[in-house]
Amino acid sequence: MKIIIPDYLKKIIERLSENGFPTYVVGGSVRDILMNKEPVDWDIATLAEPQEVISVFSDKKVLKTGEKFGTVTIVENEGIVEVTTFRSEGNYTDGRHPDRVRFEKNIETDLSRRDFTINAIAYNVESGFIDPYGGVVDIRNKILKAVGDPKERFSEDHLRMMRAVRFYAVLSFKMELNTRNAFKDLAENIKKVSPERVSAELSQILMSENPAKGVKMLLDTTLIKHLMPETHIVLEHEKSNKDFLDCILCILDNTPKILHIRLAALFLKPNAAIKMDTHGETFTIIMKRLCFSNDLIKKVAMLIRASEDFNFSTERLYIKRTIRNIGKRNIHDLIKFMESIVYCSGEKKHIEAITIIKRTIDEILKNKEPINISDLNIDGNGIKRLGIDEGIIVGEILEYLMDVVLIEPKLNRKDLLIEIIKDKWM
Repeated sequence: MKIIIPDYLKKIIERLSENGFPTYVVGGSVRDILMNKEPVDWDIATLAEPQEVISVFSDKKVLKTGEKFGTVTIVENEGIVEVTTFRSEGNYTDGRHPDRVRFEKNIETDLSRRDFTINAIAYNVESGFIDPYGGVVDIRNKILKAVGDPKERFSEDHLRMMRAVRFYAVLSFKMELNTRNAFKDLAENIKKVSPERVSAELSQILMSENPAKGVKMLLDTTLIKHLMPETHIVLEHEKSNKDFLDCILCILDNTPKILHIRLAALFLKPNAAIKMDTHGETFTIIMKRLCFSNDLIKKVAMLIRASEDFNFSTERLYIKRTIRNIGKRNIHDLIKFMESIVYCSGEKKHIEAITIIKRTIDEILKNKEPINISDLNIDGNGIKRLGIDEGIIVGEILEYLMDVVLIEPKLNRKDLLIEIIKDKWM
């Protein structure tokens, strides 16, 4: 099989090779091509050391992004290309970064330091594939396998355990038994990894096409127990509550690819078809611990609280109040979430209600029926011009008018609203 390399990348490889430095495309870009995917970015490994790369490309912009670790970045109009010197690595005292790197003379030594066989493949036009660990076959057979001893790989860099689960879910691969068994004694080390790196991997797992597959592996390897031990999904997994776990996993697979919805699913409690358990807002504590953004935490909190209050009423006024409470921009997320919960919990009595609620929401929004105070055809200044100038009373009037037009949208005319104000307050 021959890989089609973009011209700008081919020219970089050719220039290094012409200057006596064997150079290869490596890592995820090779893996993606072998899986018939478009690479997101391109990485190159070469015999040239950083200063030699800078010298060869003196006519181009070269960033010294990770020079001490052997990496510089060539900036091209078509994109940026990371170029890393063949290297081996010393001990990982902090369980994340090598204490030192040593530049090596061949690509095989460089590939031996990589995490998984599917990422330990190199390619250039002259040599073809360099695949000392059978990564090409593993890609063909959809097997995720560590390079060499998986315990050593996971001990070097603890985040590799989360990466393993991410590849398992995102690529929908099977995990080789020795690689999976390596988690048993090492999973607790995930607590030593920076929370930002963990949350980034967790987000990718949840946003994959197979979030349930990923979360199930996080449970089985106990990684999630060390990351969020207080969640119901962990507690019920330890109780072997299969019905609950199957329901949660079903919900994850049936929600849209929206991160705050899938995160909220992790906080469902047992035997609660449509109820959530904030438990002192444990979800907020966990998300802050994992350094999720405040904006994302707010979205999850909004969804959880709205889910707790949801009673499946098909009354138009109730639906309007729900839209008002959660916001027009968020109402569809809530309905999609509730729809997934209903489908997976087997609460058939709510299926028809959800259908009616969805249709009613679409009508309300299409008709631009007033939902928020800003939709009223009079504002605070208009009320003050009538001679009412106390701030608190103005606010009370607006809330009252809002309640009136929620019930009867036709009353949302300025003249009629003024009539109501005069009748009640003047």
